[in-house]
Amino acid sequence: MLLEKIEIFHTLYRNLASKHPSLKINYIYASKGDTSQINSQVKFKVETLKEQTKKYFPPSEVEFKFIGASELLKISRKEKSYNLELKFIENYISRLDNNSENNLNKGYIILSKLKDYYQFVTDEQGNLRKYIFESNVRDYQGNNIEVNKDIRNSLDSPHKDIDFWWLNNGITILASNGTTKGKVISLDDVQIVNGLQTTTILYQYMNVLNKKNNNEKSTVRNNQDDRAILIKIIFTEDQESRDKIIKATNFQTPIQASSLRATDSIQRNIEDYFLRHDLFYDRRKNFYKNTGKHSKKIVGIPYLAQAITSIVFREPHRAASSPNTIIKADNNYKKVFNESINMKIYFFCAKLVKTIEDCISSPDFSEVKNCLKNQSLKKSKTTIRTLKFHIAMLFTIRQLKTAIYQVKDVEELSLPEDSKVIFKVIKEIDTWTDEYLNTSEDYPSLNKAIKRKDFTDFLVNKVN
Repeated sequence: MLLEKIEIFHTLYRNLASKHPSLKINYIYASKGDTSQINSQVKFKVETLKEQTKKYFPPSEVEFKFIGASELLKISRKEKSYNLELKFIENYISRLDNNSENNLNKGYIILSKLKDYYQFVTDEQGNLRKYIFESNVRDYQGNNIEVNKDIRNSLDSPHKDIDFWWLNNGITILASNGTTKGKVISLDDVQIVNGLQTTTILYQYMNVLNKKNNNEKSTVRNNQDDRAILIKIIFTEDQESRDKIIKATNFQTPIQASSLRATDSIQRNIEDYFLRHDLFYDRRKNFYKNTGKHSKKIVGIPYLAQAITSIVFREPHRAASSPNTIIKADNNYKKVFNESINMKIYFFCAKLVKTIEDCISSPDFSEVKNCLKNQSLKKSKTTIRTLKFHIAMLFTIRQLKTAIYQVKDVEELSLPEDSKVIFKVIKEIDTWTDEYLNTSEDYPSLNKAIKRKDFTDFLVNKVN
């Protein structure tokens, strides 16, 4: 097959030679390597190849490109270009320059009927287009949160003098480009970055309404289709601008600091790696829960941050005190979620804490619990779980045989094959916790102790 293609090329080149065609030859070398670590000898060979190619095909333009693991990952994640059309009502508000071909960093504000917006967000089978929410920082948060209840009530209990868009913050759409024709706007590469909660509830509501209207074969309640929803459409391909828009528009429902990091490339990398190892990284909160995955296999951003902070950086007190503050500040976030940390470490830390939780929940733990000294720990498994990050740190120190270790050292560790290894650490931490609580001058409660640095230092000194 390759030889045939080469022969076709040679034939075409000879036949066109009299017309002096412009020839551009691109070499692409793809591998799982790191393009920033290319050997100088390899680069020299590239230049030799380019010179030889130009010698055989003069005059020609020759390019050579290395594609490594990170570049391949970006290519695989690149969304296919697509176009969707949305009907709107009344006159739109726009800052577009109709005489300019460049509409970047501009957009529209429109009103669209509920039924038309429903058609926009559903496919030919009537299913919600999940791919247009890929840039949203979280998934549907459920029917029981107050804001979602209010949205549903607004849809279910219409008032003839109040339109829906008066009661709702509306939808924010990012698109690469768009044009209007009459009362229809055509949008390229749509991403709904704010309004997933509203859209999901509207989708549920319209499904019920359509089913009822079809069953009754009547036009009852069709007047509700005349209500409108407010939609803000922004044209931009600049990633920094997109991130600022996503962050600024996602405060209609309470949102954790971790959710605002959901679209970072490292979060996507962790999710991809976990998927390959049968673990689900819930970077977009509730995404895997809503798809039916078991909670024991789901790991959230705060949970992983706590695990990394406890195991890699030996600060379980920080993990126990306030998981969200660990990654709220940029410097803390970049320390925990760093491209230099191997994906194996993220997986190991998450899996280790999950393993500790499973050991505590197992029937075999009852015998261990009965032997514990500290009455608070002995009382319930829930209390013992509060020490899971301290247990994870002590297990790591035990395995490495030192409390002074580097990030890369954790990369070599394996998960415990037997729950007895975890049970042994739990018995040790029980003894040391009881000693700490009884010898501390202020006799702190266990809940206070786990958030103290001096408690962490006490445990580290004991294990050493």
